[in-house]
Amino acid sequence: MYNGLKFQADREQRNFPRASARVIYAVIGEEYLGTAVHTKDISAGGMCFISGDPVEIDGILSLLVTLPGGASFEAKGRVLRKEEIRVRWTPKEQYKVAVEFTDIDKESQLMVTGFVEKTGLQPSM
Repeated sequence: MYNGLKFQADREQRNFPRASARVIYAVIGEEYLGTAVHTKDISAGGMCFISGDPVEIDGILSLLVTLPGGASFEAKGRVLRKEEIRVRWTPKEQYKVAVEFTDIDKESQLMVTGFVEKTGLQPSM
């Protein structure tokens, strides 16, 4: 507090706007045959989702992402962070996983950007 005024921290700056969405993804790789979950949010730079899979931080995931309406794309992403969370519908451990796209083509980025703009911007949780 300074001179009776309380200063708020600057809002987190993001490189890409994001939208909350029920986006289905499948993890493609040796250890995973495919896991379908819903994301918390998605942007042209990455996504955050809830998963029961204990993914590794800095691990690379091959993703097949299907947006509402059926448009889909493949991308690779690096796990930036994971946080164990409790969810009501299952006693199994669940994780909030943040992934940064490391290999996504420009057309797919534009598709996600269009989806975010169409659905309206919403803050990430």
